[in-house]
Amino acid sequence: MPTRDDKVARADLLLARLHSRLYRTVNAIRKVDAQRKRLLDKQYVGAGPDTRQQPPPERKAAAALPKVADTLPAPDDSLDIPAMFRRPVLSPADQAAKAAIRAEQADRAKAKRAASKAKAGDALAKKPLTGKEALAAIRG
Repeated sequence: MPTRDDKVARADLLLARLHSRLYRTVNAIRKVDAQRKRLLDKQYVGAGPDTRQQPPPERKAAAALPKVADTLPAPDDSLDIPAMFRRPVLSPADQAAKAAIRAEQADRAKAKRAASKAKAGDALAKKPLTGKEALAAIRG
């Protein structure tokens, strides 16, 4: 039965093989891409070495497309908050409802704090018995 060290060694060997295959595959893809690009460029080369014809129509179409920077609105140099990020103005009824909700939440929090404080006070009052009181409680 293979030991842990044998399994680790086998895993390392397998990783090394896979990494070399990965590098070979990536290099092969780059090589084929470069070859394809050269072949497409040769398609448009004229008779002589420096006589080139016009680039393919798809390259012209891609060059004619608007750039992302051209489609974006001009940056606003002011320090104002954009309108889309401004909070809407609340109506008086909404403001009153908001105040009532906040007051109710404050009352609940105050009641919770008071209950917690009372509970803590009871816990402090119920200290364990010590000395004569403890002996009296044990003896009954």
